[in-house]
Amino acid sequence: MKRIEDFFLWRLLLKLERAILVICSVAAIGTVVVSVVLRYVFKSDLYGIEEIITVIAMWLYFLGGVYGSYENSHIRADILSVYVKSEKKMRIVRILSLAVSAGASLMLAKWGLDYLRWSIAIGGETVSLHIPMILSRIPLTICFVFMAVYSIYHLILALLGREPAIETSGGEKTWS
Repeated sequence: MKRIEDFFLWRLLLKLERAILVICSVAAIGTVVVSVVLRYVFKSDLYGIEEIITVIAMWLYFLGGVYGSYENSHIRADILSVYVKSEKKMRIVRILSLAVSAGASLMLAKWGLDYLRWSIAIGGETVSLHIPMILSRIPLTICFVFMAVYSIYHLILALLGREPAIETSGGEKTWS
């Protein structure tokens, strides 16, 4: 698994995810600031701002989910750890949990692909700015697929008895 973590495409993908998250965050904040300035300073309105924010937000929210899948840092209701004291049993519970997560991620990826095909077939665009609807639907598909990849990756690591090396924002790897 170390070869996968060190593979240039894996590292490139993580850098790309981080860059897009930063760009989308700045774009969302910038769009809101422009809207506020236009509305309260110039007594004007930015026509169709909701449509712009929707595209930005879809990328931001779903890519944030992808990065959470990579870090394996999603919120958990892990009450079993209070009652199960055996390390072996906890490992089994962890593997089962990751297997369910991987299965759900695969189903969502399939659903995302079906939804994308349907969206391409029906087409459509936003009402005011005529932004193609596909731009706010593509992130679902791409991000569900990457969530599935990361979920399977964590399941394989758990089956091998390894915890993943997670890159921190400083570029160093820590063991979770």
